[in-house]
This record gives sequence, C-alpha cells and structure tokens, in this order.
Amino acid sequence: MFESLDDGALIDVIAAEARASAVSDARKYGAIAELERRRNTGERAYWACDDWDGAAAEVAAALNIGHGRASGEMDLAVTLRDRLPKVAALFLAGDVNARRVWLIDQRTRLVTDADALAAIDTAMAEYITAWGPLSEYKLTQAIDVWVDAIDPGALRRTRESVRSRDFNVGDDRKTGTVPVWGQLFPTDAALLGKRLDAMARMVCDDDPRTLPQRRADALGALAAGSTSLSCQCGRSDCSAAVDDGRASSIVVHIVAEQESLQPERDPLLAESLSHGAELRPGVGRAPNDAVVAERNRPPPF
Repeated sequence: MFESLDDGALIDVIAAEARASAVSDARKYGAIAELERRRNTGERAYWACDDWDGAAAEVAAALNIGHGRASGEMDLAVTLRDRLPKVAALFLAGDVNARRVWLIDQRTRLVTDADALAAIDTAMAEYITAWGPLSEYKLTQAIDVWVDAIDPGALRRTRESVRSRDFNVGDDRKTGTVPVWGQLFPTDAALLGKRLDAMARMVCDDDPRTLPQRRADALGALAAGSTSLSCQCGRSDCSAAVDDGRASSIVVHIVAEQESLQPERDPLLAESLSHGAELRPGVGRAPNDAVVAERNRPPPF
C-alpha cells in the first residue's frame, strides 16, 4: 500500500492517520455521550430498570466489548462533555490522543468544585500540547502539579498514598539486625517520632549508644509495652537502669535430644580430675591402664 512512498511521505501519513484516529475517537465519545443523555432523560428516567446499565448494554453491543468496559467508556464520554469541554475540543481537533485524555480524566476525577474543575480544564487545554511527548509517568506528574495547585484536596496521589499505608518487619536476621519500613499517617508518624526521641533521652550521659541506636532500641521497648528505655551504662547506681521489657519479654526455646543433656564424660578428663591432676601439658599423675588403652586405640578408619 505504501511501497511507492518515500520516507518523508510515510511520516506524513503516520501523523495524518494519528490525527484522524484521535478525531474519530473524539467523535465516538461524543456519540456515546449523546446516547447517555437520551437514555437518562425524559420517560426513561422513570423506568424500573437502570438506565445507565441499559445504555451500557447498547454501547457494549455496538463496540463488541464487555459491559464493564462499556460503562467505563460512558464515564469518559460524560467527563469530556460535562467536566472537560476545552480538552474535548482539542481532542475533536486531533491535537491530543485518547490515551492522554484518559490520563487527564483519571487524575482529575476527584475534583468536585466547579470553579476548580474549570480552572484545571483551562490549564490542561493550554499546556497539554506544549508539554510535548512526555512519558505517561511524567505526564501524570505534570497533571498532578496543576491539580495540587488548584485543588490540593483532590490530588489523587494523596488518596493513593493513604490507601497504601502499611508497616513491614523484615525477616533477614543474618546480619544481626532486621530492616523495618512502611508508610503512616503524618500524625501517627509524628507521634511515633516524638515518643522514640523522648525514650532515647531517658538514659544517663554514660550510656555508650548513639542517639539513632537508642531510638532503634526504644522502638523495641515500645513494642514490649514499655514507655522507658533501659540505660546500658553498666553502673549499679544508675536510676535509668530499669527493665524496659526487651529482655524479659523474650523466651528462647531449645529443642534437643535427651541424650545431649546427659553426655558421656571424656575418660581422659575424668581420670585426670579423679586423681586431682592439674590440667597442664606434661604435668600430673601417670595415667592408669584404661587411659593408656584409650590413648592407644587405633582410629576407626
């Protein structure tokens, strides 16, 4: 089909078809939005069945897609019609593709204030083409900058971060320490930081640990149910040398055979001790016949 075209002509065809594809997508969403309007007004508004689902079923049949996907297409169509009309105009002109329009929709979905939404629509229409070929990640960041500036409470990144909060304790004990990490509410993080700082400063000046080390140990004491950190200065008269629960809360279980608790005595060591010999090389009583026989026993291989 394109064998007769030179490289420049091929590039022109690619650009033209991309623009035509964007225009076609925009017209498709415009038609979907009009169908949604017709199905949700007039007599149908009082029908017993769900008018949105009914329209989605028609869209699904027309596009040969599933019902859930069709409902999503309707969401985007209504957004372009009612929430982002200036972005929709660029879309219809072929200046922005469907993927970028979808990203703008997703990152601005939490904006509910009409004035804020209008301002964001204006900003997106002004800058979306000037940003050039950004990756989706960078484009998402650029959109979030405007949302944060105009309506900070609707920043989707903030909501996503809150939903992903957690706290993890690692299990790699090979190095003597275990990593911990997580995400907390800012208020919870501030409370935890102040508590660890206060506990780390309860010890006396002779404690050999650094402040970061004491903060780490304070977290263990806090987990043990204590509100204080035991000082490690080693002085018997230190008032801060209290039980912080870190040692007393740990129980070590040793699994062993019964025979290992009653080992056989070494005959050489037993004979020497029974005669009061000093355990020094070349010093002690002469060994008896049993000891000599034990020493002269040939190896088992």
